[in-house]
Amino acid sequence: MTYFVRLSAFLAIAIPAFAQPIANPTLTVRGSATAADEKAATSAALSDALKNALEVVLEASARTKHKDAITEKVLPKAGEIVKSHEVLKSEKLASGKVSVQLRATIERATITAKLIEVGIISKEDLAANEIADNVIKFCKGQLGTKVGDGECGTLAVHAIAAAKGKPFHEFKENPGAQDFVWGELQFVQEIKDDKRVRTPADVKLKAGDVIQYRDAVFRSSRGILLLAHHTAIVAEVKTTGEVVVYEQNMNGKQEVTKGTLRPNELSGGWMRVYRPVAGK
Repeated sequence: MTYFVRLSAFLAIAIPAFAQPIANPTLTVRGSATAADEKAATSAALSDALKNALEVVLEASARTKHKDAITEKVLPKAGEIVKSHEVLKSEKLASGKVSVQLRATIERATITAKLIEVGIISKEDLAANEIADNVIKFCKGQLGTKVGDGECGTLAVHAIAAAKGKPFHEFKENPGAQDFVWGELQFVQEIKDDKRVRTPADVKLKAGDVIQYRDAVFRSSRGILLLAHHTAIVAEVKTTGEVVVYEQNMNGKQEVTKGTLRPNELSGGWMRVYRPVAGK
């Protein structure tokens, strides 16, 4: 399917929905280290395994921001946080030191508890991540099917309801009528004075975020895409800057599909990015 079309306009209407949980609670990671003796090497390898697990649990920006706290307060506690481990290789080197490679099993909940304890994440952050995971799980499960009436906004309504997030009708439409609000505003990307502007500039898209478009025009060598009034849900953000989205009622298909968004191709209108929040 070609994501770019010459002209397409989309309307979103809403219908309530219900529920579904998540998760993959256990991580299996490897770690390696060299130290004066096997005990010290094993301890250091456990810290290395925990560091690798943190790359799954924490975003790169959070790891960078809290680098010192992670180094000083989290990694030294690897022996307490790791649920179990298996030494895959232990070797005495010519230098007299010992090299250890191991596989560790770590519960996400245990890592999260430690991150909360040391102030790296909050319970609010945890709730937001859980909602995002459930939004994605719902969309993935509906791929290729028609959700509700098949309109684009209906997918977001059902996905947020499934994640037990705050429904859109509890937010005031902004900036205009039928400009739906799906949670906490993260940033606005728009064209101002013929320039593409993101406000705030440093906020990034995350999986589970909901994008609301108004008169958004994307131009590239592949063609022109107009999203006059459309809603999509972020499935994945690639290192290339491309964004994979779940959407419905795209190119006339009233079913959940996957598409690719390139925010740096916006040449008109705006896109507003929302992060769903917990409902009552």
